[in-house]
Amino acid sequence: VGVLYLNGYVLKKNCGKALFWLNKSATNGSDYAKDMLGFMYRYGECVQKDPDKAIFWYKKLSIKSKAWMKLEVQKTIEETADKAGQICYHRFSDK
Repeated sequence: VGVLYLNGYVLKKNCGKALFWLNKSATNGSDYAKDMLGFMYRYGECVQKDPDKAIFWYKKLSIKSKAWMKLEVQKTIEETADKAGQICYHRFSDK
């Protein structure tokens, strides 16, 4: 349901409802919802752009999605490197 509100294809676009339903699904274990939340925070889609929150959600992906998570976290870190070339490093954890 969250994605339907996010995209606005079937339901009228509503960022608040999209965030609510994606959070609810992610909390209940949906890897798809966790990935979508990571995307939203990474690109500022319906929320304020926040690389730390994007990384948080990408790291919540299940073990079977770890390879995808590591790729998305790395791309997010690379995108958020500041102009001086400093990067905020995040440790990968299997926990």
